[in-house]
Amino acid sequence: MRRRLLPAAGRLVTSHFAMPRTKRTHEAVDPRKRPLQGRSRVTVDAILEAAAQVLERDGYAATTTDLIAERAGVSIGSLYQYFPNKDAVLLALTRRHADEAQSVLEPLLAEIVTSTPPVAAWLQRFVRAAVELNGRRPRLHQILFEETPFPVETMEEMYRAGELIIGIVESYLARAPDVTVPNPRLASYLLFRTVGGVINAGAVRRPAELTMRACGEELIVLLSGYLTAPVASR
Repeated sequence: MRRRLLPAAGRLVTSHFAMPRTKRTHEAVDPRKRPLQGRSRVTVDAILEAAAQVLERDGYAATTTDLIAERAGVSIGSLYQYFPNKDAVLLALTRRHADEAQSVLEPLLAEIVTSTPPVAAWLQRFVRAAVELNGRRPRLHQILFEETPFPVETMEEMYRAGELIIGIVESYLARAPDVTVPNPRLASYLLFRTVGGVINAGAVRRPAELTMRACGEELIVLLSGYLTAPVASR
């Protein structure tokens, strides 16, 4: 089995580079029961997908556990077997989204740990993957990463995982022969936060005439030029 490059919290960071704005203590959102059997997993999956649909339709404030249970076709009692409240459902939904992101983005990070690909080619793959992941359901993305309360402990873990990713990219930039930036640490931080900021804004607050794809392609040009600019021009 392939060893995971990132800890559990890193899955959240790879799916979204900006931090959520709200937080709560862990007891408010801890799941009550883990779905171990196949039938239980099917029930939880149905609840999570129903929550995603209700959130997209009604928004965070109007979403309730009753509406989620109704949409999922389960009793409210069944929902409460697994989740104590709405925020617990949303946190689980965020983690499901993060699991999907990890399967796509972690191999790109592993690539620059085990090898040194040309920066322009790697950056192109990385940004396009992030655009695809975060542009699939933009309204849901906005609610999950701007409105959903996260436990304080989870937020702290996410910050630490972000530092891990920045360190991985820093090491890569420091040894890549086509990179000309004099400060790989600063460049890694700017790359990480720029990708996160632009893609997040593009997913949730983009002008209607601009596409996520266009934003991503221009971001690639911008960052490639910064990382590989001739030394004399700096």
